[in-house]
Amino acid sequence: MEAPGVSATHSAGDATGSDLLARWSTRLHSELQCAICHNLVYRPTITPCGHTFCRSCLERGHDHSQVCPSCRQPLPSPVALFTYGRHHLLTALTRRWLSHEYHERILHVQTEEVHAHRIDYAQHPNGALLPIFVCTLVFPGMPCYLHIFEPRYRLLLRRCWVGSRRFGMICGRPSQPEPAPDQLPYREYGTVLIIEKMRFLPDGRMMVLSRGERRFRVVHAEPQLDGYNMATVAWIDDLDIIDLQQRQQQYTETLHHIMRQRLLHYRRFADQALCERIAKVYGPIPEGAQALSYWAASIVPLDRYIRYEALTLPSIRQRLLLTSSWLDTLDQHRNWWWLDSACSIM
Repeated sequence: MEAPGVSATHSAGDATGSDLLARWSTRLHSELQCAICHNLVYRPTITPCGHTFCRSCLERGHDHSQVCPSCRQPLPSPVALFTYGRHHLLTALTRRWLSHEYHERILHVQTEEVHAHRIDYAQHPNGALLPIFVCTLVFPGMPCYLHIFEPRYRLLLRRCWVGSRRFGMICGRPSQPEPAPDQLPYREYGTVLIIEKMRFLPDGRMMVLSRGERRFRVVHAEPQLDGYNMATVAWIDDLDIIDLQQRQQQYTETLHHIMRQRLLHYRRFADQALCERIAKVYGPIPEGAQALSYWAASIVPLDRYIRYEALTLPSIRQRLLLTSSWLDTLDQHRNWWWLDSACSIM
């Protein structure tokens, strides 16, 4: 038989212990708050001056100012800060004693920063929400070298790097005195780029090698996310790929053969230094008709706003005809660009 008062004593002790644990957890949670986002610190990083922040918060702050957000002391380079400043003890504490809050924080970060930048063609066969980099004209299959220094694009590239490594590249519009109020601030057609290599420089800048993957058309411009553009886009594929009419296929093959022979003729008489530059950047003359149409549109020494038309055309045939007309125009004006080692093709 249980002694009188024992059960009550145990209950009181359990209640006191639970109350102490709850107060301790509340105090620990307040101590482990990031001073920038005021949430539970995630991937804690400690600065040389002794302050701790979420790594993503400190990265974004470092893009704009190289001082501690709390005490304004100078901070080291991002490479040193994020390599040696990781606080493993705080990570272990949050996982052990604040496991529920920790997992909620992970879900919040993934939803906020990564979800919109995981582009999966299988899950989105017709289009997707895409982060937009407004910069230059790139064709599918062609390389694009980027020097990233603006804070908003540093953030965009970091998020893409941990996501699917894909983002949209669109060239801007020529400056206009009075643009239409309903006009997009950038072109309607662009190219999905996939990051192949990314090098982080000591001061936070990035050197990026990316490559065009497929074309898209902007369906709707979405609100900006942390300073950079977002858009709902629809994928665009060449009609020739699914065109089964034999006569049209033969016509495309004929155009492909003529264009390839013409480019080989240019290369035969071209300046050697120019040939080496083209081969180093864009590779040799491609074999396939689709790749050849994009390759030719990339190397023709015309303004990108002129060459942009090739990105909007729905078929390989039309692109081959367009690039051929560009070459005809250059030849008629005796613009023998392939003989000039100083020709600008990039």
